[in-house]
Amino acid sequence: MTCAPVKTFQELLDRARTMNTPRMAVAAAGESAVIAAVADAVKEGLIEPVLIGAGGVIRDIADGHGFDLANTEVIDVPDASDASAM
Repeated sequence: MTCAPVKTFQELLDRARTMNTPRMAVAAAGESAVIAAVADAVKEGLIEPVLIGAGGVIRDIADGHGFDLANTEVIDVPDASDASAM
């Protein structure tokens, strides 16, 4: 099966939404910009994230962004180097 070339970012998003939602590990996820990007990707239906890092920090940042982690796996690894090594 050959797909037509994607010409716009909107076409890319539309095509991605038709595919199975992949689980995506996000190491050292305790940064505001990271949580904001993950929240946007979840809202678009593009990923099912697994957030790895300092659990309390991740939850606090997510709360600040209004991102509900109820359906998101958070693996508590306080040290960013250890989180990145997983």
